[in-house]
Amino acid sequence: MLREYERLRDASPAVDLTKEFPGVSTEMARLGEAFARTASPADLAFGRKNFRTLVHNLGMENPGAGDLRQFLHPNKSPWPGYTGPTDGNFHILFNTGTLNLDPSDGSSKMHPVKKIARRHLGFFTTQSHVKALTQVLSATIRAEKADINVVPADAVKRAALLEAFKATWKARFPKQTLSGDDLRFAAALLPYVI
Repeated sequence: MLREYERLRDASPAVDLTKEFPGVSTEMARLGEAFARTASPADLAFGRKNFRTLVHNLGMENPGAGDLRQFLHPNKSPWPGYTGPTDGNFHILFNTGTLNLDPSDGSSKMHPVKKIARRHLGFFTTQSHVKALTQVLSATIRAEKADINVVPADAVKRAALLEAFKATWKARFPKQTLSGDDLRFAAALLPYVI
């Protein structure tokens, strides 16, 4: 995904993706296109639509310069645990299906995933468990081609997606069962994962 973003960024003449991502900044549109081409190459429209919905739900259509620099142009060690140019937010978006909000302005803004995890899973849940739930939910959304603009508000589609989520979880983690809190967490997370 990072390589695809870099190809789009460095293309000459510059690739204009604002038609595919209306209301989204040029850099975020490039990121969205890189995501769509990497995560759903067989259905670019689906990948683009869910990316637009995600950035809208997170309020990241036009991130500030500091967040954008940290997000798209990492320096030597822009966030704790950074391991190189293929790591970081590109990795987070592709593998867990959400954008990592880590405001460089020092604000107290918290990512919805953290808020939802605290509400449904409690303060003592592990980051690895939250990550596993998010990764499986993202994989399920992509496999089922679920529209995150529709599914959270449609009880029938939401229930069907959560059944698919349970099946995917069981296939990946046959020895671990999902709790009711895990399922409530996944349902609440639907607007923030693609």
